[in-house]
Amino acid sequence: MLRTVATTRASGPPPRVKRPREAASEQATNLARQLRLLGVEPKVRVFPWGTSAGGIALRVRVRELIALPDRLNTWLQEIRNILESGVRLTLSLDDLGLDDKSIDCLQLFCNEVQVALREGGMPQQQLGLCVAASDIALPAFQVISSALLGCGPRYVVMSSAYMDADTTDRAIQTDWAALFNRRAGPAPLWPVYAAGVRSRCPLLNNEATNALLPGAGIAVPAGTAWLPMELDIGRFADASGTLNSDALTNALEACVVLGDRLFGLLSWPEERQQSDARLNRRLAVMLTGLGDLVVLRKHKPADLACLRELDQLVGYIHHTLWEKSKQLAEACGPLPALDQPHPAGRWPDESHRQDWQQRWQNAMTTAQVRHRNLLVMSPYSVLPRYGPAHEDYVDLLPLIAHADALSFASPPLWPGCNASAFTAFHRRAWAITQRRDAASFVAAGV
Repeated sequence: MLRTVATTRASGPPPRVKRPREAASEQATNLARQLRLLGVEPKVRVFPWGTSAGGIALRVRVRELIALPDRLNTWLQEIRNILESGVRLTLSLDDLGLDDKSIDCLQLFCNEVQVALREGGMPQQQLGLCVAASDIALPAFQVISSALLGCGPRYVVMSSAYMDADTTDRAIQTDWAALFNRRAGPAPLWPVYAAGVRSRCPLLNNEATNALLPGAGIAVPAGTAWLPMELDIGRFADASGTLNSDALTNALEACVVLGDRLFGLLSWPEERQQSDARLNRRLAVMLTGLGDLVVLRKHKPADLACLRELDQLVGYIHHTLWEKSKQLAEACGPLPALDQPHPAGRWPDESHRQDWQQRWQNAMTTAQVRHRNLLVMSPYSVLPRYGPAHEDYVDLLPLIAHADALSFASPPLWPGCNASAFTAFHRRAWAITQRRDAASFVAAGV
């Protein structure tokens, strides 16, 4: 009898063995589902070649590229391959030329991209583009880019010259008016300002930003790899704005623990992203809904008590994320970027080198983390997303000083906002980012 059973089992079809890529995608889907059940929305997409996140942020020197036809053709083929695969892309355009030449250069560039996409048999794609306000007339940028390359996000970088409230420069005033008038509708223009990427770890340096991550609009170094996860604070509040602190803490810790596991399963379509993912393990926990929370609580945003209460909340969120990253580093190993060459290797004298080696190891013991970046905020997070937002909400902008990186995508409509309030809001936010970036971290205690 036993022999008959054994023979029957052996004669059946063998269990199907999942391929590594298929198994990784299934695990990633399960982790994403767990995060959603806890109130967190991971921005991941499943492709035939794997599960990925964030898209690709590239910077392009336009005139230099156009001047080299062979290099341009190779680059266009790469761009077509990216978009054909379904991956989102945002191009930050540099070196457009001066005055009217910048318009001609933009049109030539957009024509080349449009032809390359059409030759690939592709439908018109929504491609994100970014330019500096000082490089080109903004109405021309919007009209040309949308006519040739669809109605994807259009970002405009505002330099420090645009942030002087006392400026009498007519060109600057004209650009602010263009941004206000074209902030909604097809291919809207969205302001961006200099916002470095920081790390809570004192052994890691701050980074300059020169590109924008698709979808989330996070200001990032070009070619970096991020896992965006939206955490809407309103999902943890009742009708009166009282937070479920246990549920919030569980969600924050899951962002780090489950987010770290999910990050390890992602595929990255660009070579620089693959390298950056190995070294830096960047999680982008995008905190939203602060303005909505103020509305629920019926608080006055201009009151100092309101700012203090929210500052304590955002500080707690930031601290909880980083403490969990430190705990994970102890359990699973620190960020690989921390294993890169450090000051100990610069000493020719052996005794000094050993001393620095010991100092570095001591610092690693206390400061090591699992992720380079964690908390992302948008200046718009302090505005209510539903209903009017009066100018007093500007007083909540100091909250963004907690962020490791900043996002500039999808501003709310802000009914009743006028051009003056619009400009003042962005100038205030810019001033806070400058104070935030001035507090640079050094390897203290090493």
